[in-house]
Amino acid sequence: MNKNQTAKACLALGSSNRITIFLMVKIKNEGMLLHDIADKLQISYVMTLFHVNKLTNAKLMRKKKTKEGVLVAANKQMIEELFTTMKGYAQ
Repeated sequence: MNKNQTAKACLALGSSNRITIFLMVKIKNEGMLLHDIADKLQISYVMTLFHVNKLTNAKLMRKKKTKEGVLVAANKQMIEELFTTMKGYAQ
C-alpha cells in the first residue's frame, strides 16, 4: 500500500461514526446489513450509507446487495495492509 492509499484510508476513518461502523463491521465476520448499522447508531439510513460509501471508496469495506438489504463487510486484506503499512511508518 502506498502513502496515498494509506492517507485515503486514514481520511475515511476521520469521523466518529465511521470509526464506529468500521469497528462494528470488522468484528462481524459475515458483515452487517446497512439498516442494522443505522438502527444501532441511531442515525438515518442515508447518513449511514454516506459513511459506508466513504469507507467503501477507501476500500476498507465492501457492499453487496442481498434479499435482506445491503450487506456491508470488512475488506480484511486491505485492513491488514493498512495496519502493516502504518506500523512500517512508525518504525
